Amino acid sequence: MTGEVVFIPESSNAAEGEGYLLSYVHHINKEGSKVGILKAQGLNIQPQAEILLGVHVPLGFHGNWVDLS
Repeated sequence: MTGEVVFIPESSNAAEGEGYLLSYVHHINKEGSKVGILKAQGLNIQPQAEILLGVHVPLGFHGNWVDLS
């Protein structure tokens, strides 16, 4: 099951809908959760990466993504 999806624009001057979608992927049986990253170009959405967290993130957990550059 996935959590709420966060959209991150590809750049400050990216076209509308161009960027990345990030979401927690929760395992109901309490195995380690992961973060899914998808590349979005309008309605064209392609998987980019999965980050295995090694811990269970509870359903409904909210997170913020901060640009550290």
